[in-house]
Amino acid sequence: QISKPIARVIHKAGEISGGSYGDKIEEKSNTKEINELITSVNNLAESLKKQEVLSKQASLDIAHELRTPLTTVQGNLEGVIDGVMELDDERLKVMHEEILRISRLVDDLGRLSKYESESLKLNKETFDVAELSNQVIKSFETDFKNEGKTITFSGHNITASADRDKIKQVLINLIANAQKYTKEGGKVEVISFKENGRACVSVKDDGIGIAKDDLPMIFERFYRADKSRNRKYGGAGIGLTIVKTIINAHGGEIDVDSETGKGTQVTFKI
Repeated sequence: QISKPIARVIHKAGEISGGSYGDKIEEKSNTKEINELITSVNNLAESLKKQEVLSKQASLDIAHELRTPLTTVQGNLEGVIDGVMELDDERLKVMHEEILRISRLVDDLGRLSKYESESLKLNKETFDVAELSNQVIKSFETDFKNEGKTITFSGHNITASADRDKIKQVLINLIANAQKYTKEGGKVEVISFKENGRACVSVKDDGIGIAKDDLPMIFERFYRADKSRNRKYGGAGIGLTIVKTIINAHGGEIDVDSETGKGTQVTFKI
């Protein structure tokens, strides 16, 4: 009764080390600690299996994100070289936008690598979270207006001891995400409040929402709920991973409440 489930765990651990995650261990024991060990190994196998799937998908997503703009630039340049296209301002603008897409992806990948490294350092200072939120909102106002959307802020002045630049990055990513998934005529609300002595900010939209099955995965690297790779909604799936990494580094929390077709609310507490 003791040795059989332990032997199965040893065998399973060997399979995991070889990259094979297989089926769950079904053996049960009358010993509580052995059952806990079996559960832990099963959970480990499931977690590693998910990470492997995400890793493989990441390669495909990054290749796609790079291939699309590179193909556009290459096609235009070859057309100009062959003399079948004119190198006018409009064509230069198209190529410039595609290069900017590549640049943003590279910047996001570099930022993610930096934030996920063990050497991530927080340069903490005391600042007003509400004031910072307003500053970030102002940088988005023109884009929101051009797209026929609105963005508002409400709340009180709340001070926090945190890395101001990194919290600014969190706000930028969350608002940019809300903007992408909010349709024309929609609105995004940024709300600051205090809860149990912590500074909190919510970014709420009335956009397309997130499916229930996708919610547990949205903070995973390169995960995208939108499988169609639509250029309007697409992205490499890095922004929310950066957000969670920064909030975790501050010892904070982040929660997501969403319903398909009704919108999403993301709240972080530091």
